[in-house]
Amino acid sequence: MARALEREGDPWYREQCEWLDADASRRSERARGFVLLREAKTLRTSGNLMRAQEACDRANHLLRDGPASAAAQLEDAILKYQMGGLDAAAALVDVIVDRAGRSRQRGIEAMSLQMRGLIRIRHGQLAAAASDCATSRSLFAQIGDAAAAASVTHLEATSVWYLGERDRAWAVWKTVFENAGGLPAIQRHVILRDSASMALRDGMPAAAERLARLDAASIDSLPAAARSESHLLLARVLDALGQRSLAVEAVSAAAAAARSAGDPPLVSRLTAEVAMARAEMGLRMHNPSAAADADTAISYFDARSFGFRAAKLRLLRARLANLSGNREAALADLREGVTIFEGQLPDQKDFRARFLDDASDLYVEWLEAERRRGTPVERLLEIAERSRARDLLEARRGRPLTAGEIKAALPESVALVEFFARPSRLMAFLVTSKGIRSEDLALAPAEAASLSEGLRDAVRSGDRLLLRRSGTELYQRLLSPFAAQIRGRTLVIVADSVLAPLPFPALVDPATGRYLIEDHELVFAPSASALALALAHVQDARPVQNALCLHAAEGGQGSKRLPHAEAEAREVAGLYPSSRLLAGRSFTPILWSDLQQYDVIHFAGHAIANDTVPELSQLILDASSGAALLSLDIRKLDLARARVVFLSACDTAKGPALRGEGILSLARSFLVSGARSVVATSWEVPDETARHVAVSFHRYVSAGASPSSALSRAQRESIGKLPVSTWAAFALFGAPG
Repeated sequence: MARALEREGDPWYREQCEWLDADASRRSERARGFVLLREAKTLRTSGNLMRAQEACDRANHLLRDGPASAAAQLEDAILKYQMGGLDAAAALVDVIVDRAGRSRQRGIEAMSLQMRGLIRIRHGQLAAAASDCATSRSLFAQIGDAAAAASVTHLEATSVWYLGERDRAWAVWKTVFENAGGLPAIQRHVILRDSASMALRDGMPAAAERLARLDAASIDSLPAAARSESHLLLARVLDALGQRSLAVEAVSAAAAAARSAGDPPLVSRLTAEVAMARAEMGLRMHNPSAAADADTAISYFDARSFGFRAAKLRLLRARLANLSGNREAALADLREGVTIFEGQLPDQKDFRARFLDDASDLYVEWLEAERRRGTPVERLLEIAERSRARDLLEARRGRPLTAGEIKAALPESVALVEFFARPSRLMAFLVTSKGIRSEDLALAPAEAASLSEGLRDAVRSGDRLLLRRSGTELYQRLLSPFAAQIRGRTLVIVADSVLAPLPFPALVDPATGRYLIEDHELVFAPSASALALALAHVQDARPVQNALCLHAAEGGQGSKRLPHAEAEAREVAGLYPSSRLLAGRSFTPILWSDLQQYDVIHFAGHAIANDTVPELSQLILDASSGAALLSLDIRKLDLARARVVFLSACDTAKGPALRGEGILSLARSFLVSGARSVVATSWEVPDETARHVAVSFHRYVSAGASPSSALSRAQRESIGKLPVSTWAAFALFGAPG
């Protein structure tokens, strides 16, 4: 036994040999513990999870006081994970990672980090998962375990893919595929299975089929559980390619493999996976009887252990119920699905906005179901609000408000219009302190997105004829139903994702021929509840007292120098009674905590919007050193004192638009940090013309104007003097004052 252990290649194994020989009276007992541990791994690999758990429990008892106890605990964690106990597995793995790191057990540390990375992917903690995988890969490389390094590299690629970096993920997978031939069959299966699934989600069914066929080619060498997974994967790919009869055959093969797994817990899990696949295919084939398969899957994937999947299964069963005309059953499932999903939110930290976006169909279909049964408009608004800005509200310890609370929070001078994309057309809610009404707009979501993009193009190109025509049409189709109620009021817009990029200031009122910004102060809020939260922090209308003005002329990476950035920051600083002027290179992380002292924060410089991973969007502080303020770091700041943040840089309101969550931009990160108002740009703006808008804005704010009043006045001054592409690029997010 000792000689066998020494051949493993990790110095840690020598410690086990010494421990094994240290007490002659217990040598046989300890050796039995090693045998049981190996037996547990073999049984787990072959799918006998219950017998594996029994062997693992006995091994844990016999190895509890030696260096192999961490290995036995890790095996226990893997078994708990495979049997659905994610929380128990996560807690145990955290202990093992810490213990192995302190005792320099590199192999165990690498394996436990790999396991924790997998669990974190399941929980949606993607940044942490990628970090764990990278560290694990490095440790495996140190101890010379190439197969394990390849396996964890695949896991790293999976987490990067979920982060949205598709090109980088496929580049990593390419290196894994090139070395996959030398991997054990089960590891090769996992890599091909997961990468084929990602290719399918990336809209590459032909590539997914090639990967799935490669996996199926060695199916006879796989245990029953892996064979079932392989058949299921091929079924989903064939279904996506429209080869329905072949897909049905593949599902049947998956079911047969599941039944042959032998181990009851494993059979139950595989059977539930097969049932879920059958239900999904049944929905696509408009077969309401597939609801029985959804029932089978739901009975296994319980809300406590499989929260997100359990919620999505309620959505699937609701859609099947609608096929059979059972709308009440569908409504009950949608309500339950939302309840299950919302129960996951407190534990969802990293990249919560994307997690929320994946569940947006639940809210859309719930609202539609309630609307069909004549639910009052107040209740419909509350459903819409439960789907919006939950990331921001969770971060700031807020919650979706009731319709009555929203009305009570709005000043009489404010009108709020909240858009919501139903499947067939947009609807809009008008909310004032006096009441709530809704309108179904004669505008489909896809058409709204197209018209929005058309107006953006007209604004940016300066095509006056197209600008007037597009701006007028969009005003008529979006705001005309509320023209009388919004007249003379500050207008707060809560835009659905299809309208989030729309330059509302450039809409044209057909009755007057004037731009929307000429008649209204405009504010853009993530949700009505988020607006109310921001308004609650506006305690008085006192003039701001102090300002921090940052400037950074150099952007690096081929960016143009901004010759007016320093002059702009200097001029803005001179408008306030107390101010601090800093070059970006002087602003170090040590000073970040100082940000909470200021009423106004102004940044003049370069910004980089990362459309793939918006958390990595950044304000460039010093191009020469690479210093930058990342969006994910901005979220962690405490800017509750900040009355307004002005981002005089390109694309600071730009980012991917998610349903319910809006645009994931730098501006949004400042709102998450507690800033009451943020002025940002929707596209590139020349620094010379941007300077005019910025200085004019601060002149009004320093004289006591609210941020919404200051920006609207600065924009009105610019009409006819500056290109429309300059003044229409600026927008105020958060609260009016």
